Amino acid sequence: MDAQIHRARLSKRQRGNAMLVALIALTGLATLGAITVGSVQTGLTSANAERAATIARYAAESGVWASLDYLRTTVYADEVIFFSFVTRPSNVDPEDMPGLAGNRALPGSADNPFSPDMKAWYDVMILNNITDPKFAVVAPADTEDSDGQVMLRSTGHGPDGAVITLEVDVKFIDPDGAAPIDPTTFVILAWRDVL
Repeated sequence: MDAQIHRARLSKRQRGNAMLVALIALTGLATLGAITVGSVQTGLTSANAERAATIARYAAESGVWASLDYLRTTVYADEVIFFSFVTRPSNVDPEDMPGLAGNRALPGSADNPFSPDMKAWYDVMILNNITDPKFAVVAPADTEDSDGQVMLRSTGHGPDGAVITLEVDVKFIDPDGAAPIDPTTFVILAWRDVL
């Protein structure tokens, strides 16, 4: 009889141990599951942020190319020198550039060149370079761009508040020195991201 009681007590202890081992295993699996879910969510957030930044960069680059096309195709008056038609003294109140395709057109508007699901748009300013001798001259007769160089600042906007700003320096080339200058003879000097 003592042997049966002893076996019954051992059996009850072993059942308790099995429950403890099962509880520890389930806790470990739950922790592993939580870590996996957190890792996947972090990866998705990172992928979404990268996608939004890529769309913003695409929008900014589109703004640069639209600006270059604008500068090439804008009709010049004979008295206009270099980029004077788009520059302002000390870059105060920059030209709004009517006719620049898609500039400041918010997603969903008819002028926006991107599909509405991209939620992208660009804002471009054409600024005189600060090394221009007439950069800060305010007399109306002297507001011309005197060195034929400007900076395009294109800010691309993407989904989730993503923003990328590019600056591109552009300069006229005047191969024959004749005036008026051919509006298609300019080159890109520099292209940089603004942080």
